[in-house]
Amino acid sequence: MNLTKRLSGLVMAAIAAITFCSCEKEGTESGSASGIVGTWKYSEDELLFNGKSTSHTVIYKEDLDWTITFTKDGVMIDNGYTGKYIYSPESNTLTDIYYEGGKEYRDEEYLKVLSPSEFVMSYGLCEHDLSEYDKNNYVGTYKGINIYRDDGDYYYHKDGKWICCDPMIGDYDDSYEGQREYYDEQLMHFKRID
Repeated sequence: MNLTKRLSGLVMAAIAAITFCSCEKEGTESGSASGIVGTWKYSEDELLFNGKSTSHTVIYKEDLDWTITFTKDGVMIDNGYTGKYIYSPESNTLTDIYYEGGKEYRDEEYLKVLSPSEFVMSYGLCEHDLSEYDKNNYVGTYKGINIYRDDGDYYYHKDGKWICCDPMIGDYDDSYEGQREYYDEQLMHFKRID
């Protein structure tokens, strides 16, 4: 009888532990109960090329009042828009869940940094297929990498992949030619305010 009680207690403890440490669910964080929960304010954008800083930082004045709040129950209030989110610390991803026309959509963003005082969200790093014709549309070199153009969009080749890039903000012209600076990833910095 004593053995049965002990085994029952162990089974109940195991079930409780499994339930408590459940896999990620829509509307909740998996893992840490803290992390992303709180209110964050936009501070700046940083532009990268080929994984390295371009030493260009952009502050969008229209975004200086932008705040995002993440609650413990999975609600995200993004500059007045209310939706749901899933934060996965294992993959450092933040999934925004929203609905349009009765259909559910999910946008997943990678968090490069998540600390008690700051989070940094990555935009960019897209891959693309280029036609043989467009692979011949060389427009210049940036940081030792050849840049190509396809219908006004820009790319470079790395590790067998074509990576999307853009001219630096304010560095567009109609000729699509010339030596200019490019970026392929935009990092949005947010500071904790609550």
